[in-house]
Amino acid sequence: IMKKNLKVDVAHYSCIKNTIIKDYAENAFLELFKAGLTYGFYSPPSKDHNAIVAYVNNNPVGIMTWDVMKDSTTISVYLGYVSKEYRKNKIYKKLWNELLIKAKEQNCTAIDGNTSIKNSIMQKTMKKLKRIPYAIMYRYNIK
Repeated sequence: IMKKNLKVDVAHYSCIKNTIIKDYAENAFLELFKAGLTYGFYSPPSKDHNAIVAYVNNNPVGIMTWDVMKDSTTISVYLGYVSKEYRKNKIYKKLWNELLIKAKEQNCTAIDGNTSIKNSIMQKTMKKLKRIPYAIMYRYNIK
């Protein structure tokens, strides 16, 4: 639902361990996992991940967890999520733009992320943000 004059604040966390954001991130991931919108296995965000969090009236409404890959100049996004009632308000784009600033500050050259092949909404969002597909993951289910 589009909300007029929505004031969105953003905060950065260098580690979500021991913060209330950890619970928000885990619940967000669990929602996506249960809906089949993650890429196949339950792996909630690490307590040590960095995070960018969007707030409305001091309540978290969106989150992006990420880290710079070890021995690399690539950021890996582990979770991108906006609470259902705040979607379509460009909050994910705001989180993305904040991540771009962080990437440039840290001299990163790329940002990687993934989603389920079933998550067409996120795939459209990634295309809008000029993210390009570059890998395909395959699975063999053992019976």
